[in-house]
Amino acid sequence: MRKNSQLVFIILFSLLSTSLIAQPANLLQECWKKQAGAAKSNYLTLTYSEKRSELEKNFDPWHATNYKGNGMAWCNTENFQKLDSMISGKRSHLSRIQYSKNTLLKQNYDARILSPVSKSMLSNYILQTARYSPVMLLDYFNEKSLQPEKESTSYYALYKAIIDKKIVSLYIRKSDSLLYQVTILEDDPFLGDLLTTMAYDEFMMAGSLKVPSKIAIRRFNNKVNEEVVVSNAVFTSNVTPLLVKPAVYNYVEEPIASPAVSVEKYTDQIHFITLKHTDDKAMVVEFKDFLLIAEAPGSTTNGELILREAKNIAPSKPVRYFVAGHHHADYMGGLRAFVSEGSQIICNNANREYIKYIANAPHTLNPDELQLHPKPLVLDTLVGNSKVITDGKLEMKIYWIGIKSQHTSDFMMYYFPAEKMLFEDDLTWIRKDGYQVKANVRQAALYNAIKELKLDVKTIIQSSPANSPNVLSVIPFEELEKTLVK
Repeated sequence: MRKNSQLVFIILFSLLSTSLIAQPANLLQECWKKQAGAAKSNYLTLTYSEKRSELEKNFDPWHATNYKGNGMAWCNTENFQKLDSMISGKRSHLSRIQYSKNTLLKQNYDARILSPVSKSMLSNYILQTARYSPVMLLDYFNEKSLQPEKESTSYYALYKAIIDKKIVSLYIRKSDSLLYQVTILEDDPFLGDLLTTMAYDEFMMAGSLKVPSKIAIRRFNNKVNEEVVVSNAVFTSNVTPLLVKPAVYNYVEEPIASPAVSVEKYTDQIHFITLKHTDDKAMVVEFKDFLLIAEAPGSTTNGELILREAKNIAPSKPVRYFVAGHHHADYMGGLRAFVSEGSQIICNNANREYIKYIANAPHTLNPDELQLHPKPLVLDTLVGNSKVITDGKLEMKIYWIGIKSQHTSDFMMYYFPAEKMLFEDDLTWIRKDGYQVKANVRQAALYNAIKELKLDVKTIIQSSPANSPNVLSVIPFEELEKTLVK
């Protein structure tokens, strides 16, 4: 029996010893040798195709604009440059980028001169290179001699670093010492904690270097999917620079907008709060026993600023309702401040789920009041396409015109029958100098919606732009009507 126990012990010890021998003493360094080391002196030249998606100010929440492109990238452990052509519709757009640890030169799509670059863009760009190759990012981690994190498992070793306020994690597979995944966790004032994942797969050889030929990129917490496919990878000893650094080269200063507000009394019950730093107007409607606030641009901080001003207008009245005219951050960005306040959030079936996401999104990297002191989201969903709010004297009507706005599927506007005033977000662009420009589709859509709903409108007030030197934010209805005359 003792001999059997000794035999089992010897076998187990042997297996454990073999396992320990199979694991490199420094997995990060071993990974660097396999996926970056050969690019220390020579350039890795990549030919690739790309599918890119951008969350722009689109029609529906989470609807991305898709682009296809192809190009070439050259990188070693110190430098990266990229020449690419992006296709949108039937048009092709060319861009050039040249990057080193101390310099970033960009010539954006279709630009003829160098594009402005900030210091933050420079410090962040190493993460952009990882879309095409992990060479520079691996070298950055290896130079810091980082140790594996406690969250490492039997399958992978995890290494972390903070780059430009972002938590960057490398996942190195223990079985073959290859970097197979990079994640980037960053803060967004509106969307909260945002995770980007880059997964490397289908490795091919370029000399002695293991090069991923397929890079799957998931952004915005898996809401947006992109892909880079490398069709060829070879080494080149010398590379001709794509761009020339000018003799005088300065980084642009990123503007820090100081919060500044002004309050305008429109009637005894209606006030407009102009946020000069965002160029937007929010509306405060004072009913007998409560307030309604419409629009809060950009961030929770701006929402809190609007709330403070509203309480100065009517200190004893609660903010019962908050409503945003549509899902773009310019109008819904401060929503979480109102959830924290306990306000009912007026929504429609096109933005209901998106509002739930925003209200419940984690903000752990830069906690706001709702993250620190959670409160339940209270929704007031429109039944049909309209809602009337009244205290018996003041009447406000909310209309969901949606796709008829030619702007977003969730678009809402606010009408006050007694005042013959309509407040809306951003459908009109009427010049201050009186020069008549024929209405675009959005402007025509607003006019058509007013006529279809049979609203008696004398004045249109627009949320954005609030202080444009060229465009009206208070528009007599007849001025809108003139732009529809053929």
